[in-house]
Amino acid sequence: MNDTDRLEAILNYIQKNYRKKLDLKTLSNQFYLSPSYISKYIRENLNMGFSEYLSNIRFKHALDELETTDHSVTQIACDAGFPNLVTFNRAFRRRYGMAPTLYRKQLQSRFSGDEKKVPEMTCPVTADTARSQPYEKNWLKVMNLGAAENIQMEYIREHILLLKQELDFQYGRIDTLFCPENLLDFSIQARSNFSVLDDILDFLIANGITPFLNLGLKCRKIVRPDMGFVLNRERLSKIKHQNSYEKMLLEFIRHCIGRYGMLEVLKWRFELWWERGFSDTGISREQMALLEMEYDCIKGCLPDACVGGMGFNIFDNNASLENFLERAHATERRLDFISVSMYPYNLEESAAENKLMPDEDFVENELLALRKLLAEYGYAPDALWVTEWNLSVSSRTWQNDICYKGAYMVRNLIASVGKTPCMAYWMCTDRTEEYFDSVDFLYGGGGMISSSGLRKAAFYALWFMKQLGGQLLAKGENYIITASKSNGFSIVCHHMQGPAPDYYIQEDTGNPPEDMSMYFPDSRRSFSFRLLGMTGRSCRLKKYCIRPSGGSLFEEWGRRGFHKTPALKEIDDLRAAAMPLIESSDIAIKRGELQFETQLEANEIQLICIVQSEDSSGFTL
Repeated sequence: MNDTDRLEAILNYIQKNYRKKLDLKTLSNQFYLSPSYISKYIRENLNMGFSEYLSNIRFKHALDELETTDHSVTQIACDAGFPNLVTFNRAFRRRYGMAPTLYRKQLQSRFSGDEKKVPEMTCPVTADTARSQPYEKNWLKVMNLGAAENIQMEYIREHILLLKQELDFQYGRIDTLFCPENLLDFSIQARSNFSVLDDILDFLIANGITPFLNLGLKCRKIVRPDMGFVLNRERLSKIKHQNSYEKMLLEFIRHCIGRYGMLEVLKWRFELWWERGFSDTGISREQMALLEMEYDCIKGCLPDACVGGMGFNIFDNNASLENFLERAHATERRLDFISVSMYPYNLEESAAENKLMPDEDFVENELLALRKLLAEYGYAPDALWVTEWNLSVSSRTWQNDICYKGAYMVRNLIASVGKTPCMAYWMCTDRTEEYFDSVDFLYGGGGMISSSGLRKAAFYALWFMKQLGGQLLAKGENYIITASKSNGFSIVCHHMQGPAPDYYIQEDTGNPPEDMSMYFPDSRRSFSFRLLGMTGRSCRLKKYCIRPSGGSLFEEWGRRGFHKTPALKEIDDLRAAAMPLIESSDIAIKRGELQFETQLEANEIQLICIVQSEDSSGFTL
């Protein structure tokens, strides 16, 4: 038995027997291993001891019963494996700061009234395994790492390395290169000091991350949901110092060629950037001249370099992009790719007071419109790169933390397949968006991992998508089915349920985290999958789930009382709880068909891996 199978067998045994009296001696007898070895083995693989893991399982089941049944607290304690009511009450108070009866009473007061039947939907899906086609995975082409100055910080580097190890993205996109924080100032007529940028680029290259250099001097902004600013720090304008900036840029490119070699630098991507203001209707003549100068500098030193831009915000029905394409068409300069920033806003004067558009099809519709527009100017479909996208520009909204975010990402990534080679989610870690106000454990940051290094639902959306095979079998609004070379199959599905319309009104006033659940309707969706052309007699089906009732960091934090500053022990507990719930089963293949069903809660995401039963391969976290 290999390590993966042994761990799965031990955890499955604990899951099935948590109601009984269970200790290390029982496990040692079951698996013919010493108690000390099992204790060490569990701690090394789960980062927690056996007792803590068992308690987590028992509390999870106790919470489920408190929330969904009218069983007595005594019965719930017994069903969850606690020896008696006194022990259960004491342990519950220690963990959640209240008695289980009070916990249930608070739930009942929040959801008082006649209980409504949870609506359910069933979706039949059929895929023929003999009919597959290659497709491009666009979700991990580029990872947004933020301003270069941030990457000087060791704790941010730790998060980048975690993401590189677990998601294996290709390009690391960084911006704001030439600023005083990086010892560079083009307002000073002197030789440039690239030592800080050298250190940053060395770090990326040494860790297998290809630099994606955004030449913009992006303002440092932290935006509230109401579009007000927590921070809005302007940068020195390059236009006012264009001659000295041109000298610095040429120096930098030649310096990189000398330091890393031309073959290495040709792997990089260079992105020109238009820092657009909300009132701007198009690129000014001065800005256009600056962008042309940047293009000429790079292409003059590296004619085969990949140069694109300009990060167009598309909240004006693509009018600015079309204006640029018309002006650029008259010159000999042609960008190698067109980059856009995709956030669902409508900032036209005729738009409603709340500019955020709760449009579930926004990303897909915009991609189709952009492809059509670029084609009119002779650009190939793969020239469209989405270098930033998210459901909000705000990094102070609970939407970034909750389970809904993961479902939103999965839905839109599935919709983007075949429409763009790059969907670069913004942003990698909450650490890059910290400020004086970000004092709580979670605060609505836009990162995939929290400031404490815990994986949010957004992280698992990308991790699930990463596990998909290289051959596409079928996809729909709520699912994608793929095959791998090893004859395994992977499915990612979701049941995205957006917030009620009044959420967008209330969010501007600052919702407390406790109120988030009331804005999201409860519903269920079932998928009935049918795979044709299967071989063998049976398959092992392994399911990974992130759902509001288990595995999602925000919701797990809520079950522990939304403590603003959890103790280290509580953070370790959250780290263990905020992981996918894993279910596995063997399913027979009948007459070349594999049929199975799976159910999802509102805003749940699932990864389903299917392998031949004799194949012990799988995925590990």
